[in-house]
Amino acid sequence: MNRLRTCNCWLGLAASFAAVLAGCNLANKPPAGQSDYTILLHTFSGPSHISQAKYYKQSTEQLAKWKDLFIVHGDGRSELYWGKYRSHKASRGNLKKAKNWVTPAGIGPFKKAIVVPLPGSDIGPPEWNLQNADGAYTVVVATFYDEPKADYYGRKRFAVMYCRQLRDKGEEAYYNHGPSQSTVTVGSFPDSAVQMVKEGSRVKPVIHDPRIEAVKRRYPFLAVNGRKITVTIINKQGEAERVFAKSEPVHIPKKKKQNDTDSLDRTSQPQPR
Repeated sequence: MNRLRTCNCWLGLAASFAAVLAGCNLANKPPAGQSDYTILLHTFSGPSHISQAKYYKQSTEQLAKWKDLFIVHGDGRSELYWGKYRSHKASRGNLKKAKNWVTPAGIGPFKKAIVVPLPGSDIGPPEWNLQNADGAYTVVVATFYDEPKADYYGRKRFAVMYCRQLRDKGEEAYYNHGPSQSTVTVGSFPDSAVQMVKEGSRVKPVIHDPRIEAVKRRYPFLAVNGRKITVTIINKQGEAERVFAKSEPVHIPKKKKQNDTDSLDRTSQPQPR
């Protein structure tokens, strides 16, 4: 997959941290006793999703003799999971078993099972959680997401690690764990700090707070999994141009309710290609 990444780590990150991001090996070594992953066996939807999930759980426990099955009910859906694992690698044996298991009738109900982050497994000090920050705006400087094809896992842990590194440097850094990505931001600014102005079909932030400009000077580019990425923009001449994705101010999300989609995950953050 062509990610269009640069070969240099973003903004000269400390060597030890860059090694973690580039090598990805520590993604499979969380702290002792911590479980970050589970196996999603099946998702049920529709008016009978709760009863269906319970039936599958009970039947699987009886037929396969598996333990540690659990269900998470959401808005209009239920999800059946198996186990809690300290690493993606630790789950591989059971993942293979789930994909290959067939009922006495010859049906394989879990052939599409996948390893996913443990539901509700937000990690990191609560005071660093962006949803607990004051203010209306912050500046996104880094984004982390799991890449199964690259065997890269641990995006929440990496986000908290980078947040800690920035705070050790004196930055007011925050993490935010969304459904599919974890974001690191710097600063907490009032509503008057940014004005959203529409230019044609796009909305552009106009910055009125010099502190935001200072953050953008210190961290001019958005880091995605520890590296700069390029995105396509339309320049002033109306031509397509490849440029490095930049750090940008975004709204600080309010404390989300259960099953809400995180607002930072909904922003149009540049994604690698």
